Formats: sequence, structure tokens, C-alpha cells
Amino acid sequence: MRQKILFILIPLTAFFITGCTNVFFQPSGKLHYDPVNLSQKYDVVRFKSYDGTELTGMFFPAKEKAKGTIIHFHGNAGNMTSHFYYSSWFIEHGLNVFIFDYRGYGASKGKPDLDKVIEDCKYAINSIINEKKLNRKKIIIFGQSLGGALAIASLSQLSDFQPALLILEGTFSSYKSVASKALRQSFFTFPFSWLPYLIISDKYKPSKLISKIKCPIIFLHSAKDKKVPFNEDRKLYKHVLSEKEIWTIPDGHIEAFGKFRSKYKKKILEKINKSLGY
Repeated sequence: MRQKILFILIPLTAFFITGCTNVFFQPSGKLHYDPVNLSQKYDVVRFKSYDGTELTGMFFPAKEKAKGTIIHFHGNAGNMTSHFYYSSWFIEHGLNVFIFDYRGYGASKGKPDLDKVIEDCKYAINSIINEKKLNRKKIIIFGQSLGGALAIASLSQLSDFQPALLILEGTFSSYKSVASKALRQSFFTFPFSWLPYLIISDKYKPSKLISKIKCPIIFLHSAKDKKVPFNEDRKLYKHVLSEKEIWTIPDGHIEAFGKFRSKYKKKILEKINKSLGY
């Protein structure tokens, strides 16, 4: 019996020590959906990160005079071609949308690494603002799941930039706790759900960093979310020092502007317009 436990424990430990990336980053190089098929025009934006790694994004210009720009930090699986659908619809309402791939995702070069990806995110914000000559005071940050955690870490380090509004959907409060949750999903890995608390780093723990963000924050989360527990959102919320509110989504993970878009479309546009001064 002891040998069987070690047989499982040793690979699991090695997995977490060498592959935190495997837990939080699940990149794909596949073209999942082409925005052109949805009659959405976009510019391919290529820019270099701090270490010269070439990253790629898509910029969707507003279909009317732009009131502001949404920068979309997507979730951990797939790439921007499987996530743009959640944000590209904003172009119909006077907003530019920029979504980009972290290193190792889609057409972006390199391999995912948490420290490096956070640097990529900071470079992405400044690169698109400079390239498209955007108004820095009219930027909305939209982070989904892992993307929300990356957005929090990035914004906490950008002392010269605060968005007009931060929208966080299905975001977790701790890398340790969400990794533990993933292990609890399986009968075989449940006994090792304590491992992340010993092995996973919480250097960029969202609940520690979110108090540094001074803009209004909207939280979107479902009580039925099977990927990121509902209480993760609540833990984050209590550490926010700026204006804040929570919207409880009926079901699913990051479905506020997917499955339930018709329900929340008007409400989020009102909040965005208010944050932009309209």
C-alpha cells in the first residue's frame, strides 16, 4: 500500500515542482475561431515583451467613434481565438477591444512562465496604448479566470497607470487554493489536495495585490461555478479598497458575456459608460 501511495505522490510532486505552468497555463496553438467568419474586422498586433519575446494580439476597432478601449486578459485554456467572443461584441457599442496571447499561446512565441507572463501583460497594456495612440484614461481592463489574476498582478506593478474600470470574472484569490480545488475534483488526486499549499507559490496572490488597485472593480461570478469556487471571489472582494460591486451570474464559468450576455449586456454598458464619463 505504501508503495502505491509513493507511486502516485512522487509524480504528483514532480508535476507541481516542475510544472506550475501545467496547472495554470494550458496553451493552444490552434486557430479555434476566425473573427472574420463573424464579420468582425481586426488588426493583428505584434509587439515585443521585455526580453524580446514576440507576442501577438488582435485589435478590434469600434464600429463608431470610440469612447474607450477594453483590454481583455483571457483565461488559461486555448488562446485568444477561443476567447475573443466574450469581448469583441463591445465594438458594436463604441468601444475598441484588444485581446492578446500570453507567451506560448496562439501565435505568441516563448513558453508560459508566471513571472514572464505578468511582464508580458504590462508590456501589452503599454504597447497597445502607444501603437494605437489610445487615451490612457479611457481604458477598461477585463480579466477572466486566470486572466483576472494576471490583470491584478500587472496593474499592481504599474504605478503610472490605473484603468477607468476593472472587470473580473470567475477570478480566484489564491494560486494555492485554486490548485487544491483542481486536485479535489478527482477521487484519485483528492488525497493530495494539500500538496499545492506546500509547493505552489503565492508570490502573486491576487487577494494580497488587489488592494493596490484604486479604480472601481466589478466582480462577476456564479455560485454554480465548478472551476473556480464562488467563495474565491468573495475572498478577493473583501480586500478591495476602492469602489466595488458583485454580480452573481446564474450558472457556468465565465459565462456573463457568453451564455448570459443578453441578461448583462445593458447593465455592463451602463457601468462602462459611467466609468468613461458618458
